[in-house]
Amino acid sequence: MCMRAGAVDAHPGRGALSSRGARAAAQSAGSTGHVHGTLDCTTSLQQRVCFDGTVDVLGGSLQWEPDGGDWTLALAGLARRERGSLYSASGDAALRSHVAGAWADVAWRPASRWTLAARLERLVPDNRLEGVGTALLAREAGLADGGAVERAALAVLHEPLQGLQLALEAGRERFAGGRVSHVALRALWRNPRWLGGSW
Repeated sequence: MCMRAGAVDAHPGRGALSSRGARAAAQSAGSTGHVHGTLDCTTSLQQRVCFDGTVDVLGGSLQWEPDGGDWTLALAGLARRERGSLYSASGDAALRSHVAGAWADVAWRPASRWTLAARLERLVPDNRLEGVGTALLAREAGLADGGAVERAALAVLHEPLQGLQLALEAGRERFAGGRVSHVALRALWRNPRWLGGSW
């Protein structure tokens, strides 16, 4: 979609998932991050937190680039709702969870092959458990220390050669348990011949 004031791209999206009766594994109890292999809640609840219910996701993004401009603004949002049962060997509870998030990106191109970018993000979870053993169950599922998460980052990007992009990024994340800062140097190489399947 094009407007006189520039180009605007809008991308709405919606999704729905249901695990009713499937006894899907939500997390390996006591672990953080991802898990290798498949967790199966039909054979055992040992070291597992399981979910049986529905998940609805709604999201969208909007990007604006003014005519003849050397900058871009992008906004995006996401809302997720989970309803059902969360259970483990420690307890069984009704779960009602809402997560809302939004982020904004602005990028400025002061010179050919150079970009300065900034991003702000905020994610707010609201998890409610009602049932037996909810305190331990919330801890096992990683919901006990839930709170708003905010992230801010700045980046300088340079494209020294066509298809090669170098970026230096610095940022800070704040969450219920504290804050973390990061600095990253990234290299991204894109070869259209390989990505196009002509190799």
